[in-house]
Amino acid sequence: MKRRWDPGRLANISHKVSHHACASWDIPDTFPSERTHTLYEVSAGVRSTRNEDGGIVLDMDHGQIFRLNPVGALILESLGKGCAETEIAQEIARQYNISQETASADIGEFLQSLEEHKLVRMRRGEKVS
Repeated sequence: MKRRWDPGRLANISHKVSHHACASWDIPDTFPSERTHTLYEVSAGVRSTRNEDGGIVLDMDHGQIFRLNPVGALILESLGKGCAETEIAQEIARQYNISQETASADIGEFLQSLEEHKLVRMRRGEKVS
């Protein structure tokens, strides 16, 4: 089933934490065995959880809480699994029936926001096996 694409903001700052149970996403556990892409690493002080409304992110180092919509939660979880930006864009394009270019542009903007809030850091050109 294709999900409806929400081109709106992928994250916003919120101090309200939902008490809903965590949900799981359909994210592949394996990807191509060798690739060279820009990779992002979730910062060590970041903890997150997901629910049917998206996700909650706690930045323990800076004392901030962020709320993510379902797409933002998918992106952050994928980063935590070591997925490259292009792989994430392919999955979002498939799930929401949008072009990979649209997904890539929105993901790039979201990743910049995550970097500005020090929730992730970039690791350029690493080879992943």
